[in-house]
Amino acid sequence: MRWLRKIREAESKSQQECAEAIGVTQQAYHNYETGCRKVSPDKARQIAEVLRFDKYGLTWHEAFFREAHPAAPCKSAGRGVGG
Repeated sequence: MRWLRKIREAESKSQQECAEAIGVTQQAYHNYETGCRKVSPDKARQIAEVLRFDKYGLTWHEAFFREAHPAAPCKSAGRGVGG
C-alpha cells in the first residue's frame, strides 16, 4: 500500500509512531503498509485518525476497503516465502 506510506510521510510520522498510536508493533504496522497483513476495520479507523485522512479527502473505508490494492509479495523472517 504505497499510498499509505505516502500519507504517513506527508504527516511526518514514523512507522513506530503510528504503531504506538494504534496499539500494534512496528512490524505489524509495516506489514499493513506493505499489504502483507490485512487491516481490520478498527485499526483502519485508528490509522485514518492518526494520519488525518480527512485532510486528504479520504475516509477509512474508502482508503482501505473500496479500492483494489494489488497484493505485495510477503517475506516471513525465518519461514521462507510462498507456500
